[in-house]
Amino acid sequence: MAGLYPSLQLNLSDCYRRLGDLGRARAHLAQAQDSIGALGNDEYRQLIRDGLERLTEQLR
Repeated sequence: MAGLYPSLQLNLSDCYRRLGDLGRARAHLAQAQDSIGALGNDEYRQLIRDGLERLTEQLR
C-alpha cells in the first residue's frame, strides 16, 4: 500500500497546482518526496522521480 502514496501525492500536488493552490501543491509534493523511499529501485520509481522533478520546477 505504501508504494501507492508517492504517485497519489504527486497527482494531488499537480491538481492543486493547476487549481492555483500552490501552498497545498507544495505540501503534497513534499509528502510525495518523503514517501518515495517505499518504492523499489526500478523504472516505476524513476517515472515518479521524474514527475517530482518536473513538478518541483513548475512550483518554483
